[in-house]
Amino acid sequence: FTRILEYSPQDVIGKIHTQINLWVNEQDPITIKYLLQYAQVIKQQIFQLRTKSGEIKSFLLSAEEIDINKQACIFFMASDITNITQYSCCISYRCLNDADWTMKYISNDCEKLTGYTVRELVGNNIISYGDMVHPDDSKYVWVTVQQAFANEKAYEISYRIITRSKDIKYIWERGQVIFSRPSSNTNSLHLEGLIEVFTQLNLSEEKLPILRKS
Repeated sequence: FTRILEYSPQDVIGKIHTQINLWVNEQDPITIKYLLQYAQVIKQQIFQLRTKSGEIKSFLLSAEEIDINKQACIFFMASDITNITQYSCCISYRCLNDADWTMKYISNDCEKLTGYTVRELVGNNIISYGDMVHPDDSKYVWVTVQQAFANEKAYEISYRIITRSKDIKYIWERGQVIFSRPSSNTNSLHLEGLIEVFTQLNLSEEKLPILRKS
């Protein structure tokens, strides 16, 4: 923490986040708390933090609730992915397991990838993520995710989306199921994961068999 973000323990211990110019988006700590209300864990979500000197870095962040001396706390683990996000568009998300893939959270780079802002995507305010999935790939995406859930496995999947400007982009996605607490039925399912656009790809469908219609 001190090496990457340049803050000493004395800079941060005992202070609340509004006293430290750490979060690029001041809404992010509130978002994290909101996400943890539904599940006690967050896996690999992208957030931006600011170093003491003002540099902005992107982090792949996981979090979970823990108790320390009977006090509720949040334990964070983060990996610096600034160099990765500089050269490719990578976003993280949490969504419902429904036909719309209704977003409960999506990271800020979603606009660079899709053309739609966080506000427009979260809660399907303007468009659902499901509406952006290419019609020829939507069934394949749904079946693949449901099979992964049934087998209690993570999923990796490639498919196409249609952006706001009507461009077609090829997407690689990796995700997993997160159960909302206290229930563990399918109605309480959330999915968390990463979505990345292919920057170099031969667009021949013969080389992308997973995109062929069944």
